[in-house]
Amino acid sequence: MCGENISSPLATRDEESMKIVLDIDKLLADGEINRAEYEKLLALSSHSAASSAFNLLIGFGVIAIAAGVIALVPNLAEIVGFALAVSSLSLRTHRREEWRLLSTICLVVGALILAGALVARTDGHYLTFTGIGVGFLGVSFPIGSGLLACLGTLALASAVGAGTAYSHASYFIWVERPTIAILLFTIAAVGFYHASVRLPNIPARSALFASRTSVFLVNLGFWIGSLWGDRLYSLPPALFSLTWTAGIIGAGIWAVRNHRLWLLNVSAVFGGIHFYTQYFSILGFHPLSILLGGIGAVLSALALWRVNRGKSI
Repeated sequence: MCGENISSPLATRDEESMKIVLDIDKLLADGEINRAEYEKLLALSSHSAASSAFNLLIGFGVIAIAAGVIALVPNLAEIVGFALAVSSLSLRTHRREEWRLLSTICLVVGALILAGALVARTDGHYLTFTGIGVGFLGVSFPIGSGLLACLGTLALASAVGAGTAYSHASYFIWVERPTIAILLFTIAAVGFYHASVRLPNIPARSALFASRTSVFLVNLGFWIGSLWGDRLYSLPPALFSLTWTAGIIGAGIWAVRNHRLWLLNVSAVFGGIHFYTQYFSILGFHPLSILLGGIGAVLSALALWRVNRGKSI
């Protein structure tokens, strides 16, 4: 366990310490720790669980109160959201670990309420989404909030015409300007990545999350473009399809050479999405195409699982 790289999904850093997830039952069974150490670790984890439960209970209460106030007086939505966000920052100034979860809940809920109220009042104007995105990213860096960094990046995507919707068991994803989205978030992904390897621990975490969200949005733009092209610039779907293929292969090779397992996984997943999108659009849905597609998906999943299990990169 001591040799595990801190970029493993089992390990995360915050402002004050590094948290590592351990299976203490397995460690005890393997003889890595003795019974006394096991009991001590179990007691510490129980204290942490109780503190988290307390924070969650208070957090749900705060959310219920905020929702009630907004329902009774809708015009106070911005004030309630701003107050929650400010209160979360106040809790963080105490630098007490037991209040960290409650602070995060208040910050995220407050930010979402404030952003939602602003979007509703401006009818979703692109400048509103731009301001929300910049604001979320600006707040996320000093406090190291990966969630706010993701939300800020997604808000910027909405500013350039990307979005999702739901209607009675149907989900919709759209990117109105795939070319602009691809170029913008490619630059953002590279820029945030380079920032993540140069900044101190706390802002580096936000930069990394923003970079990864940008990678997702780039692939989403390519996916939409490979289906319908870009009418704004009269670009055909085939151009997006071929460029996306080259990009996925290039990203996968770079991920292997630079030991970036997350990027390799994302490239493999979107490579599969791209392949099966084109596969079924050409061959259509019939028993043989579905059978061959299923076999290919299983073999690809097993290969990816083996790479992840072995951590060979």
